[in-house]
Amino acid sequence: MKKLVVFNWKMNPSSFQKAKKLFDFSLKQSRKLSAHLSVVIAPPFVYLEHFFYLLNSKFKKEKGISLAAQNVSFKNEGSFTGEISAKMLKDIGVSYVIVGHSERRYLFGENDSLIAEKIKRAWENKITPILCVGEKKRSSFSSAWSFVRKQIEKDLVFLKKREKNLVIAYEPVWSIGGNKPVDSLRASLMIEKIKSFLKERFHLLLPVLYGGSVDCQKIDDFLKYSQIDGFLVGSASLSLREIKCLLTKVDNF
Repeated sequence: MKKLVVFNWKMNPSSFQKAKKLFDFSLKQSRKLSAHLSVVIAPPFVYLEHFFYLLNSKFKKEKGISLAAQNVSFKNEGSFTGEISAKMLKDIGVSYVIVGHSERRYLFGENDSLIAEKIKRAWENKITPILCVGEKKRSSFSSAWSFVRKQIEKDLVFLKKREKNLVIAYEPVWSIGGNKPVDSLRASLMIEKIKSFLKERFHLLLPVLYGGSVDCQKIDDFLKYSQIDGFLVGSASLSLREIKCLLTKVDNF
């Protein structure tokens, strides 16, 4: 299975000039990577269409980077002020969408039923959801797994056994920000548990990423574990130095 690195820029950077510099550098680094590593960039909505045209110019079609949206509506169209549909995202070349991120769950009150509807809309429009799951509070492994399993069961209520367009990202919420690092062995065991559950319940072998405050300094410990299929990277994806270091390490491991 190919490794996958997803750069989630969140609500950054503050200008198109800065965004383009970041994107151009990431694109340049992606051209140096081997075929076993894929890169996905999730910029703010306002930059997506421009980046799509940069990747698909009439002179050269770039293959090293795919685009992701950071959110999607639970509806396809209609009177929903401020919403952006999966159909719109597909039209501007979006291949992935992040769904169920902890910031959407806990800052914006998105529940599992809403997340399930968003995933369904993504599938209807041939967009691959990146579903984020993870326990909110630090707890025993069994308690954490029970919480994560319930999230998966509720969020994937529309999942069919033949549906292979799905990525899971395990992000223990209590570790985000880097103040409480997750033990890499525990993270790998949780990811293995998620994979086993998906295989038993849905007969699917799907990629599962780790996403708890990943940066170049911490990533070595996680690369040791083959269960981890890649990484969902937040703030480190806004640093040119971190981008180069992260992609180099994942590609060379």
